[in-house]
Amino acid sequence: MAYKPNWDRGGANIDVTPLVNVALILLIVFMVVTPMMREGIQVALPTAEHGEDSSRDQEAKVVLAIRGEGDVYVDLKRVDLVNLEAELAHARRGKEDVPVVIKGDRVLEYGEVLQLMHACRKVGVGEVELMAKKSDG
Repeated sequence: MAYKPNWDRGGANIDVTPLVNVALILLIVFMVVTPMMREGIQVALPTAEHGEDSSRDQEAKVVLAIRGEGDVYVDLKRVDLVNLEAELAHARRGKEDVPVVIKGDRVLEYGEVLQLMHACRKVGVGEVELMAKKSDG
């Protein structure tokens, strides 16, 4: 007697539980990792009482950060001051109409931040934004 499958009773059932488990684990991993990716270089920002919150579209902007020790970063990449203009021009490709955000440590002197602003002007940046932390009072 030959085997005849009985398709009328529903046939084989597919267990989707492992697939759902993997999807939920990936979702949790991405939820934990995503905020860390947006932070960027940690800089002790100066405080300001007035200003606009531009953190909504921060990922679309070119971020130029300088730490208290003098380390300069263009979009998370550490650069020397000698190569700053070339790296800044490279990071702005395709984002020419977007402002450059400068994150300067509060212990820096005015001239060090001004040097970054001057490099932005030499590259042809139309608008430069300075980032500060909103004061509590």
